[in-house]
Formats: sequence, C-alpha cells, structure tokens
Amino acid sequence: VGAVDQSDRMSSFSSFGPANDGRLLPNICGDGVDVLSTFFDNGYGIYSGTSMSTPGVAGTMALIYQRYKDTHGGKRPDAAFLRALACNTATDQGNPGPDYKYGYGEINGVKAVEAMEKNYYYSDSVGQDDLKARSITVPNGAVALKVMLAWNDPAGTVGSSRALVNDLDLSLSHDGDTILPWVLNPLDPAASAKRDYDGLNNMEQVTLSNPASGTYTVNVSGYEIPSGMQNFSVVYDVVMPSLKIT
Repeated sequence: VGAVDQSDRMSSFSSFGPANDGRLLPNICGDGVDVLSTFFDNGYGIYSGTSMSTPGVAGTMALIYQRYKDTHGGKRPDAAFLRALACNTATDQGNPGPDYKYGYGEINGVKAVEAMEKNYYYSDSVGQDDLKARSITVPNGAVALKVMLAWNDPAGTVGSSRALVNDLDLSLSHDGDTILPWVLNPLDPAASAKRDYDGLNNMEQVTLSNPASGTYTVNVSGYEIPSGMQNFSVVYDVVMPSLKIT
C-alpha cells in the first residue's frame, strides 16, 4: 500500500516498485500524510507513513467485507474478489493505468460497494489451455469500461526468478477487436503502461475510455497452469456520466 496526501499527491516517503521479478508494487494507495490517529495514554496525534495508509486501506476493506456479508446471507467474500474489487474501482492517479508509484490508484470504498451491489463481478475456474468467456453489455454514453482479473496464486518456489506459478491471461473482445491488459516495463519503471499479455502478476486490468456501446466478451485463458484448476474472480465497472455532491 502506497501513501498519498489529502490532495492525492504522492508522498515523499512511499516506496515505489517494481518487485525484484518485475511485479506491480504497490497495488493500491491511501491517505498516509498528516493523519489524525490514536496515541498513547488515550490521546491523539498526527502521523505520516505507509503505516498510516495501510491500516486506512485495511479498514476500508473491512467495511466492504462486512457489506458483502450483510448482502449475501453472511457468506464470506473471496480474497481475490476483494483485491480485484478494490483495485478496479480505485481512483486512477499518476500515469494513466497502473504504475509503480500508485499501483492501480487510490482506494475508493464507495465505488467498490456500488460495483459490488450492481453485481458487476463473477467467479469461475480455468485449467491449462482452457478458455472461459462471458459477455457484458455496455450502454450508450459510457465514460469508461474497467475489467479486472485476479486469482489467489499458489506459493512460488523460494529463489525463483518469477514468483508467479499459475499464469492466466485476460482480454476483451468487441466487434472483431481484441483488447489486452495494461502491462508495465520493469526496465523502464517510469514509463506509462502499454497493452500486452501479462506473465508476472496475478492481477490484470483492461480499461477503455468512452467505449462504444454493445456486447463485450471477457476472455480468461489458462496460459500456464502446471496442475489442476485455478479459481479466479473478475470484477468490471461500467462508468456512466454523473454528478454527485458529497
């Protein structure tokens, strides 16, 4: 979790990615500058650090978790679903798309709950060389379409050059076109993300600005799964023009 200030600017102390094998870190960011918090002897104090942004994000996730239970008969949400929900609905900051400073952006608990309550998600499983496809509809006038795939990857081998074990691939299809997810270059970490297949991360995101209306197909394929089946979650968000006074 990265740390931003109250104006959504990156802090001077937050650590940047990539991880040693090129994976995206941080995944998300939150308010971590001059945060009012509890202190010793029943007091309060102002603190800064990722030690402030991390519990802020965790607390927001706890509220989302509870809302899921309240609306699903006490059932507990899957961790991959929660990660995809939080990151796909985060407010993009920094370079367009994911980057090694802000991750997928700043957490937005309201947007996450709204997407969840619209049932903009589903779960499935895929094996080696399998393809799972599902259609979603985009209405006229949409500002953006955001689709994220996430899965709980098995533990990797210590010392391996790549932490990822099961490699799934996400893409969108529409009117004969294939749209790939955003991928970063760990050798040029300041550069903006480009569309390509991702072979490092267990989270992948495809976004479109001002998408054409119609039916889009979400494709999840099992590119490299050494054994068994891999469960996954997909979260999407169709962003419509709106004006909201908070």
